[in-house]
Amino acid sequence: MIYSIDEGKPIIEASKKAGKVLQVGSQRVSSLAYAKAKELLATGEIGELNMVNAVYDRQSSIGAWEYTIPKDASALTVNWDQFIEATEQMNYDAKKFFWWRA
Repeated sequence: MIYSIDEGKPIIEASKKAGKVLQVGSQRVSSLAYAKAKELLATGEIGELNMVNAVYDRQSSIGAWEYTIPKDASALTVNWDQFIEATEQMNYDAKKFFWWRA
């Protein structure tokens, strides 16, 4: 989202002033695959760049965002109370905790 820490300070202040939570994702920013692609392009190994099409998703037999639930998962092994603190109180539900994106 930013290139230097100084650029981020006004964003953080705006978030605080608005009373809103700020969350920024940087998935894949340190991916070895993307770093290698950049290197191959820079050295001319893969030729001239005409187009970039980058896609990532969850390639699993059970579908997108349905992560494997650990066998020992329970209200005692995860921070369930913190997870639901901004919602209604409810009993532990492994799918809600581990598959929250779904």
